[in-house]
Amino acid sequence: MFQIHRLTLPEEAEQVLPLMGQVFGPRANTIESFRTWITRPECSVLLSRSGGASVAGVSVARYSDDDVWIRRLTLPRETLEPYLNRRMGDFQILAVDPAYRRSGLGYLLCEKQKEWMVANGCHGAIGTAWEHGHTDSSHHLFRRENFKPIGEMKDFYLEGSRKHGHSCPICQGECHCSALLYGQLWPAQRACPKVLPTP
Repeated sequence: MFQIHRLTLPEEAEQVLPLMGQVFGPRANTIESFRTWITRPECSVLLSRSGGASVAGVSVARYSDDDVWIRRLTLPRETLEPYLNRRMGDFQILAVDPAYRRSGLGYLLCEKQKEWMVANGCHGAIGTAWEHGHTDSSHHLFRRENFKPIGEMKDFYLEGSRKHGHSCPICQGECHCSALLYGQLWPAQRACPKVLPTP
């Protein structure tokens, strides 16, 4: 039912904007941001179509050797320690057209990104789910995938909403939504050496 492929050309970025605007509101992310993510080896942008036609879902992931979001949390050091100073994958964006929610597409995009993370030597992954109480949040997906709640981040996208002039559909202005950070660590044998991009 769904065809999923990884975007590799900057000009492909235009395909994701209509769905991003529909799900997150105008100016949530710029085309320049997607063009940058598509060209960076530490980022993965997936696009899914239904029946080869309309864009049904978009996912953006990256990996980092020391994740900045985790260090922002005001949690005990022992809570954060397992996720620090190691290569971790990060689910940055997951957007699914309302017509295809609860169809398993979010799960498929998540699994594809996890495969990419493992191929690039990640020892686990983190992801964020909005705490705005709407049913379109990613809580159910991370729980289904057995991710562990790590901690809450206040005003998660406030800086980004100010930078891009994004009006949050929930806050009706600057985004003050909180987000819950989830994490999952993988057995050492699952991670593999970093796969370098083909020249």
